[in-house]
Amino acid sequence: MSGIQEIASATGLSKATVSRALRNLPSVAPATVMAVRRKADELGYIPSSAASGLATGRNHAVGVVVPVIDRWFYIRVLEGVDAELRRAGYDLILFNLAGQAGNRERVFHRSILRKRVDALVLLSLVFDEAEREQLELTEYPTLVIGGRHPASVTSESTTTTSPPARRPIFSGSGTEGSRTSAGRTKRA
Repeated sequence: MSGIQEIASATGLSKATVSRALRNLPSVAPATVMAVRRKADELGYIPSSAASGLATGRNHAVGVVVPVIDRWFYIRVLEGVDAELRRAGYDLILFNLAGQAGNRERVFHRSILRKRVDALVLLSLVFDEAEREQLELTEYPTLVIGGRHPASVTSESTTTTSPPARRPIFSGSGTEGSRTSAGRTKRA
Protein backbone atom coordinates (compact mmCIF):
# COMPACT_ATOMS: atom_id res chain seq x y z
CA MET A 1 0.00 0.00 0.00
CA SER A 2 1.29 3.42 -0.97
CA GLY A 3 1.27 6.64 0.95
CA ILE A 4 1.51 10.33 0.13
CA GLN A 5 5.31 10.15 0.11
CA GLU A 6 5.30 7.50 -2.66
CA ILE A 7 2.85 9.55 -4.74
CA ALA A 8 4.98 12.66 -4.24
CA SER A 9 8.12 10.82 -5.36
CA ALA A 10 6.38 9.33 -8.40
CA THR A 11 4.91 12.68 -9.51
CA GLY A 12 7.83 14.91 -8.57
CA LEU A 13 5.57 17.02 -6.36
CA SER A 14 5.88 17.90 -2.69
CA LYS A 15 3.97 15.94 -0.06
CA ALA A 16 2.02 19.11 0.75
CA THR A 17 0.92 19.54 -2.88
CA VAL A 18 -0.08 15.87 -3.13
CA SER A 19 -2.08 16.16 0.09
CA ARG A 20 -3.86 19.29 -1.16
CA ALA A 21 -4.53 17.65 -4.55
CA LEU A 22 -6.00 14.54 -2.94
CA ARG A 23 -8.34 16.78 -0.93
CA ASN A 24 -9.21 18.68 -4.13
CA LEU A 25 -8.39 22.06 -2.61
CA PRO A 26 -8.91 25.08 -4.89
CA SER A 27 -5.25 26.14 -4.57
CA VAL A 28 -4.19 23.17 -6.74
CA ALA A 29 -4.51 23.29 -10.53
CA PRO A 30 -7.10 20.86 -11.95
CA ALA A 31 -4.43 19.20 -14.12
CA THR A 32 -2.30 18.56 -11.02
CA VAL A 33 -5.29 17.10 -9.17
CA MET A 34 -5.96 14.73 -12.09
CA ALA A 35 -2.29 13.67 -12.31
CA VAL A 36 -2.08 13.03 -8.56
CA ARG A 37 -5.32 11.05 -8.51
CA ARG A 38 -4.24 8.97 -11.49
CA LYS A 39 -0.92 8.15 -9.81
CA ALA A 40 -2.69 7.44 -6.50
CA ASP A 41 -4.97 4.96 -8.28
CA GLU A 42 -2.00 3.32 -10.04
CA LEU A 43 -0.15 2.92 -6.74
CA GLY A 44 -3.22 1.65 -4.88
CA TYR A 45 -3.30 4.58 -2.46
CA ILE A 46 -5.93 4.37 0.28
CA PRO A 47 -6.23 7.43 2.53
CA SER A 48 -5.50 6.87 6.21
CA SER A 49 -8.58 7.70 8.25
CA ALA A 50 -6.33 8.44 11.24
CA ALA A 51 -4.26 10.95 9.25
CA SER A 52 -7.37 12.50 7.72
CA GLY A 53 -8.89 12.80 11.19
CA LEU A 54 -5.85 14.69 12.43
CA ALA A 55 -6.00 17.09 9.50
CA THR A 56 -9.76 17.67 9.47
CA GLY A 57 -10.84 16.98 13.04
CA ARG A 58 -13.37 14.45 11.72
CA ASN A 59 -13.09 10.68 12.00
CA HIS A 60 -15.91 9.72 9.63
CA ALA A 61 -17.05 7.24 12.24
CA VAL A 62 -20.20 7.10 14.35
CA GLY A 63 -20.40 5.21 17.64
CA VAL A 64 -23.49 3.09 18.18
CA VAL A 65 -24.21 2.18 21.82
CA VAL A 66 -26.45 -0.86 22.36
CA PRO A 67 -27.49 -2.60 25.57
CA VAL A 68 -27.13 -6.06 23.92
CA ILE A 69 -26.44 -7.32 20.41
CA ASP A 70 -28.08 -10.73 20.47
CA ARG A 71 -31.70 -9.58 20.07
CA TRP A 72 -33.42 -9.29 16.69
CA PHE A 73 -34.39 -5.63 17.27
CA TYR A 74 -30.81 -4.48 17.79
CA ILE A 75 -29.52 -6.56 14.89
CA ARG A 76 -32.09 -5.03 12.53
CA VAL A 77 -31.44 -1.49 13.74
CA LEU A 78 -27.66 -2.00 13.47
CA GLU A 79 -28.07 -3.24 9.89
CA GLY A 80 -30.09 -0.15 8.99
CA VAL A 81 -27.78 2.30 10.76
CA ASP A 82 -24.73 0.69 9.17
CA ALA A 83 -26.26 0.89 5.68
CA GLU A 84 -27.07 4.60 6.12
CA LEU A 85 -23.66 5.39 7.57
CA ARG A 86 -21.87 3.61 4.71
CA ARG A 87 -24.01 5.49 2.20
CA ALA A 88 -22.89 8.75 3.87
CA GLY A 89 -19.22 7.68 3.95
CA TYR A 90 -19.05 6.93 7.69
CA ASP A 91 -17.86 3.85 9.57
CA LEU A 92 -19.75 2.32 12.48
CA ILE A 93 -18.01 1.68 15.80
CA LEU A 94 -20.06 -0.58 18.06
CA PHE A 95 -20.15 -0.09 21.83
CA ASN A 96 -21.85 -3.14 23.38
CA LEU A 97 -22.89 -2.71 27.01
CA ALA A 98 -23.70 -6.40 27.56
CA GLY A 99 -21.28 -9.04 28.70
CA GLN A 100 -18.75 -8.56 31.45
CA ALA A 101 -19.58 -6.41 34.41
CA GLY A 102 -17.79 -3.17 33.81
CA ASN A 103 -18.65 -2.81 30.11
CA ARG A 104 -20.87 0.18 30.89
CA GLU A 105 -18.04 1.73 32.90
CA ARG A 106 -15.59 1.14 30.04
CA VAL A 107 -17.91 2.62 27.40
CA PHE A 108 -19.16 5.66 29.31
CA HIS A 109 -15.99 6.60 31.14
CA ARG A 110 -13.26 5.66 28.64
CA SER A 111 -14.26 4.55 25.16
CA ILE A 112 -16.57 7.35 24.04
CA LEU A 113 -14.22 9.95 25.49
CA ARG A 114 -11.35 8.91 23.18
CA LYS A 115 -12.57 11.12 20.32
CA ARG A 116 -12.75 8.19 17.87
CA VAL A 117 -16.22 9.13 16.65
CA ASP A 118 -17.94 12.19 15.23
CA ALA A 119 -21.37 11.36 16.65
CA LEU A 120 -23.27 8.81 18.74
CA VAL A 121 -26.37 6.69 18.15
CA LEU A 122 -27.97 5.44 21.38
CA LEU A 123 -30.37 2.48 21.12
CA SER A 124 -33.06 1.96 23.78
CA LEU A 125 -30.93 2.80 26.78
CA VAL A 126 -31.64 3.92 30.34
CA PHE A 127 -28.83 6.05 31.77
CA ASP A 128 -27.74 6.64 35.32
CA GLU A 129 -26.61 10.10 36.45
CA ALA A 130 -22.88 9.45 35.86
CA GLU A 131 -23.57 8.19 32.31
CA ARG A 132 -25.70 11.25 31.53
CA GLU A 133 -22.89 13.49 32.74
CA GLN A 134 -20.33 11.66 30.58
CA LEU A 135 -22.55 11.93 27.51
CA GLU A 136 -22.99 15.66 28.08
CA LEU A 137 -19.22 16.11 28.45
CA THR A 138 -18.58 14.56 25.04
CA GLU A 139 -20.72 17.16 23.25
CA TYR A 140 -21.16 14.66 20.40
CA PRO A 141 -24.11 15.09 18.10
CA THR A 142 -26.41 12.29 19.26
CA LEU A 143 -29.27 10.37 17.72
CA VAL A 144 -31.58 8.46 20.06
CA ILE A 145 -33.57 5.49 18.79
CA GLY A 146 -36.18 3.92 21.06
CA GLY A 147 -35.77 6.01 24.18
CA ARG A 148 -35.26 9.43 25.67
CA HIS A 149 -32.14 11.46 25.16
CA PRO A 150 -30.15 11.46 28.41
CA ALA A 151 -30.19 15.27 28.62
CA SER A 152 -33.86 15.74 27.75
CA VAL A 153 -36.42 17.49 29.89
CA THR A 154 -39.86 15.91 29.66
CA SER A 155 -43.23 17.64 29.61
CA GLU A 156 -46.63 16.04 29.03
CA SER A 157 -46.39 15.95 25.24
CA THR A 158 -42.87 16.79 24.07
CA THR A 159 -39.25 16.48 25.01
CA THR A 160 -36.89 19.36 24.25
CA THR A 161 -33.72 21.06 25.28
CA SER A 162 -32.38 24.52 24.50
CA PRO A 163 -30.84 26.45 22.84
CA PRO A 164 -32.30 25.83 19.37
CA ALA A 165 -30.62 23.09 17.38
CA ARG A 166 -27.90 23.75 14.80
CA ARG A 167 -27.18 21.76 11.64
CA PRO A 168 -26.75 18.02 12.41
CA ILE A 169 -23.55 16.20 11.48
CA PHE A 170 -25.58 14.04 9.09
CA SER A 171 -29.27 13.67 8.51
CA GLY A 172 -31.59 10.73 8.35
CA SER A 173 -35.26 9.93 8.64
CA GLY A 174 -37.55 7.93 10.85
CA THR A 175 -35.78 8.79 14.08
CA GLU A 176 -37.24 9.88 17.37
CA GLY A 177 -34.76 12.65 18.03
CA SER A 178 -31.38 13.97 17.15
CA ARG A 179 -28.67 15.91 18.86
CA THR A 180 -27.01 18.54 16.77
CA SER A 181 -23.41 19.53 16.26
CA ALA A 182 -23.81 21.96 19.16
CA GLY A 183 -24.39 18.98 21.45
CA ARG A 184 -28.06 19.81 21.97
CA THR A 185 -31.07 17.61 21.37
CA LYS A 186 -33.92 18.16 18.97
CA ARG A 187 -36.89 15.81 19.23
CA ALA A 188 -39.62 15.29 16.69
